[in-house]
Amino acid sequence: MTEETEEQQPKFKLGRFQIRLSESILIAALPVFAYLFTYVYQAGYFGAFELPLQLISVTMIDVFNIGGKIVLVVAALFLFINGILKTISSNKGKINSSIEYRVYVMIIITILMIPAFILTESSWKWIYFTGLISMFLLILFAPPLFTKKFTGSYLQKMELLDQAPTRPMPQEPLFQKADEFLGKDLTYFLTTLAFALILSYTAGRAAAQYQEIYYVANTSPESVVFFISNEKLISAPFDRNTKLVEPRVFVRDITNLPDLKLQLSNLGKLTLDKSSLTPTPVPTPLPTSTPIPTHTISPQPTPTS
Repeated sequence: MTEETEEQQPKFKLGRFQIRLSESILIAALPVFAYLFTYVYQAGYFGAFELPLQLISVTMIDVFNIGGKIVLVVAALFLFINGILKTISSNKGKINSSIEYRVYVMIIITILMIPAFILTESSWKWIYFTGLISMFLLILFAPPLFTKKFTGSYLQKMELLDQAPTRPMPQEPLFQKADEFLGKDLTYFLTTLAFALILSYTAGRAAAQYQEIYYVANTSPESVVFFISNEKLISAPFDRNTKLVEPRVFVRDITNLPDLKLQLSNLGKLTLDKSSLTPTPVPTPLPTSTPIPTHTISPQPTPTS
């Protein structure tokens, strides 16, 4: 009974070794991943205003509010993708291999475009990315409709185009090598983790780019609040007219600010004023040789007769 239970547990193969990872371990590790995603999210937010990463402090509220959302989004996305892949795998032989390959490629392209879509501020981004997706769909699925090199049905011409000699490809793709060394499960897990980290950082930068409502502290000068907890306040002076944030940070202990007042204001999208950054002074090069001393020659007096 014990042996059967062990065999049913997911195995992560690493070279000659086998790492058994049960679902209970994955569930127990979710708080760790939520904390990690929250930290990376805040790193993206701080990075948009070039705030020191040493000032990041992750609270339990942030873990539930930010990390929990990212875990749910990533889990839902990859459960959906996994469902598509399982549907294709269960219908092996029924679905054309050329169609199957193109579906895989479109899934990868769509996933890679998600961070760029989030960070794009243009109001036309839906049109841009719809056009890109349409272009990739045309590249993958349109050639059999226009080719005159082969004859037959659409799927037959697609298979013939795939079999036609093209540029030499690597004998073993990167993912195939990773599957052989790490195992398919561990490769899938690490890929998911890498995507989740990229998505967390991208979401943090996007939150900073699109945020318009901030708390304003009654400091001197007044400053916009980027982070607040029950212990400290992180803010920076800004200009309401130009919507530029100065490249200096106020870190204050809230317990020492009894008169602190925060006002919620719609400031619009703020950006860092990089024009006021102090350039690094360049030292003046020392002379490599001793200059020749100069002597002033005074005119000789004219002798009188």
